[in-house]
Amino acid sequence: MNILHLEDDLPWFERVIKPALDKINHIVVFHATNKAEALKIIEDQDIDLAMLDLSVPNNDPDGIPDLKHGLSTAWYIRTKYPGMPILILTGQSTEEAAEKFEEENTFTIFWDGIEKPLVKLRKKRQLPDVINYLERISASLSVLDNIELDYDRRKLILQKLDKRVIQLFCKKNEAVAAKITPLSEGLSSAQVLYVQLINHLGQTYSYTLAKIDQHDKVFLEKSNYQNYVTKLPVGCFPSYLDEYYAGCNDRKGFSFNLLYTLTMTILMLT
Repeated sequence: MNILHLEDDLPWFERVIKPALDKINHIVVFHATNKAEALKIIEDQDIDLAMLDLSVPNNDPDGIPDLKHGLSTAWYIRTKYPGMPILILTGQSTEEAAEKFEEENTFTIFWDGIEKPLVKLRKKRQLPDVINYLERISASLSVLDNIELDYDRRKLILQKLDKRVIQLFCKKNEAVAAKITPLSEGLSSAQVLYVQLINHLGQTYSYTLAKIDQHDKVFLEKSNYQNYVTKLPVGCFPSYLDEYYAGCNDRKGFSFNLLYTLTMTILMLT
C-alpha cells in the first residue's frame, strides 16, 4: 500500500511516524512537508491512501502552516481522485475543521468487502490507533490485490485500477477469483466486461456485466440509467447491482445482473 503522508514537522515524522510505519508489511510511504509537494506526489506516484495533517505550508517547507492548505489538499483529492481514501490526523486546533470536511463523507465498498466511509479522522496524539488502522487496511488491500482474474491478455488490457474495481466486486460477493471477457472495443476509456465470479470450489456464479470508466463518466451513466432506463417496463432491462471505487482514484465501475440475453444488456448500455 502506497501512502502519501503530509506533515510539515519533519523531525517528528522521522522520529515517531516513519519508524512505526516501517514496521507495517506492504507499506511504502511518500512524505510531503507542504501542499505543493503533496500534490506532486499524488500526480507522480501510485498512491492508495492519503494521510494528511491539515495545518501545513503551501509551497515552502519553511513557510507558515495554515489550515486552509491542508483542507484544500483534501478537497483536491476528493475532487480529482474521488476513490482515494483519506485519513486526516487532527490536533486540537484542526479538529473542528476536519469534522466539517468529514460531514460530506462518501460510503462505498471498501477493501474488506464491507461498506465504509472513505474519509476517517484520527487524533495525532493517538498514534497506536492510527498504526493499528493502517495495519488492518494494508492487510485487506494485499488480500484484495491478490484475487485472481482470469482473462485473455491478448484481447483485453486491464490497468491496475481497473483490476481493483473487479476485485472489489469479487470481495463484496465473497468470490475467490473471476473470469473476464471483453464485450466491446472502441476509442473511449471505458471497459465493458462480462464477469463470472468463481467460488472456493471453483464453480462460476453471478453472471454480470461490468463497466469501468472515469469516475464522472460512470456517475453520468448511472444517472441516465436511473432517469431513463428504469422507466421502461419492468423486465426489459438489466438490474443494477452496485458500484466500486475505493482505492481506485479516478476510476469507477458498476455492475448489472444479466437476467436476460447478453445482446439485450449490451444494447441497453450503448
